[in-house]
Amino acid sequence: MRYPILNNCLEFTKKNSNQYIVYNGFDGSRKVVSKQFVDFLEKFDGKTLPAKIFSQINVKNKKNIDEAMDKMLDEGWIRDNNYRVETFPLYMITMWIPNRRNLLTYYGKSLETLIKVFWVPLFLIGILVWKYRGFSYTRSPFMTILGILLGFIIGGLLHELGHVISAYANKKRVYEVGVGLFGFVPFMYTLIDTQHISTKKELRILATGVKMNLLYAGILFLFASVESIFSSAFETAALANIVFAILNTTMAYGLDGMKAAQYLIFDQKVSMLDTLVTLFTNSEKKREFLAQNGISGSVALINILALLSFQIFYPALYILLFMGGF
Repeated sequence: MRYPILNNCLEFTKKNSNQYIVYNGFDGSRKVVSKQFVDFLEKFDGKTLPAKIFSQINVKNKKNIDEAMDKMLDEGWIRDNNYRVETFPLYMITMWIPNRRNLLTYYGKSLETLIKVFWVPLFLIGILVWKYRGFSYTRSPFMTILGILLGFIIGGLLHELGHVISAYANKKRVYEVGVGLFGFVPFMYTLIDTQHISTKKELRILATGVKMNLLYAGILFLFASVESIFSSAFETAALANIVFAILNTTMAYGLDGMKAAQYLIFDQKVSMLDTLVTLFTNSEKKREFLAQNGISGSVALINILALLSFQIFYPALYILLFMGGF
């Protein structure tokens, strides 16, 4: 972008003839602003010099313009680079901002259906063919590294593509797709408009990413079953994608498993870990929660503890997978 541009995660909803509610899809915040301010914000198209935009409302003093720009950047109204977040330890960089209407708008439902139909048979057939192949691998460090890169990089892209396809299939806007770094751990992400979305649709969007990984793993197992110098790399890539899929079902912060569990247990967007800590460290809040939710509240707390406890089995599963122990 050449000049500052309107934050692509903003949604404007008319409140009355003079006011709009601005929803920020990145952090979920909502603010009421005037219609004139919305008209002003929409002039930031990434191609127009800010001074020219401000001159249209008779603001020409450079200091005033700089202060106003800093304020709008802090509020998240506009952005001046591809960084979504650039504060250690979290960095998020926008890689793709889809148009409101594109091919996936029209074919998203069909693609989601194809994924739904084929991921299980392809995954199972791939495992069976690979398991009963008629040869053994010659492994090397280079092929192992190649397989890990092939698995995680392409697997990550396909995972996010699954979210994008499912979002369009369920008529939800995709704000952006990007890459990030949390500390020293790289990741990919997709920002989707989740306003007024049902639990069923939210779970479907989350699940499609994992389905894509397992579908890709099945295809890789089929390639690994054909004797070639790359067979061991394909096997490693397939196993990496299974690990990727399993990892995304864990209840680690920000992963699909945590988001899905929050919807399943609370049927709303809340931080489950924050809720758990609050309820078990604040007896008054716990009594209030149980009084409001009754038996379902007790069941919710038990479910949270059970799911969190189950996380201790995941490391062992990763080890078994990479040792080839299905």
